[in-house]
Amino acid sequence: MGVPQRLKNPLKVTFKILRFDPERDEKPRFEPFILNVEKGMTVLNALILLKEEQDSRLAFRYSCRSGICGTCGVRAQGRSRLACETQVLDVEKNGEVLLEPLKLFPIIKDLVVDMDPMFENLRKVQPWLVRDPAIPVPEREYQIPADENLAKLTKIDTCVLCGICYAESITVSQDRSCIDPVSLTKALRFILDARDSLKEARLKQLAELGLKQYRGVNESRIVCPKGIHLQKEVIRPLLEALE
Repeated sequence: MGVPQRLKNPLKVTFKILRFDPERDEKPRFEPFILNVEKGMTVLNALILLKEEQDSRLAFRYSCRSGICGTCGVRAQGRSRLACETQVLDVEKNGEVLLEPLKLFPIIKDLVVDMDPMFENLRKVQPWLVRDPAIPVPEREYQIPADENLAKLTKIDTCVLCGICYAESITVSQDRSCIDPVSLTKALRFILDARDSLKEARLKQLAELGLKQYRGVNESRIVCPKGIHLQKEVIRPLLEALE
């Protein structure tokens, strides 16, 4: 995360942040905060400054500040993004930035959401390698075979579990019990791994968990911060594998 550059005339930006404290509020409300924004300042930089200088009760998540941990997902100007990778000057409009928690998740406080529904789905798809015990473990057991699926596997393995695709999914918004794009991505990662022994079982399980509900739905509006095209690189291959 770069250090913000000092500007001769910093832009005064109003951050309209959705606030909700279940111990104090009956319902969510927007609260404005004014901050001088400099070049290179990310949304996460701004949130940290607001918490340190204006309201210590402001709640949001962050950890690595480098787009690796996936912790700082928020909705900025109506689109889900990682706060640490989003420049304020890239999203401000008429001197304002609207910040909300990720959609579809229950709000815990302010910009912090309860991601348990996503992790419960994730546990169902067993996102770990399952070997066939009848097949001897090769000498270099941790090396992924260099087959035709390696490039695809490597790409989707960059998923950082930020929850953005869950929050932006049309299918999940229509049926919260349906398997979500995060879990589909992690399941496909092991389906593509030649060392895994559960390919057919995984596909059958995904069908039972609602994969077929993605048929006829275009999830291309989901913008993954790691560049994974959910519709083309995850959902479509899984649906084709069911046929």
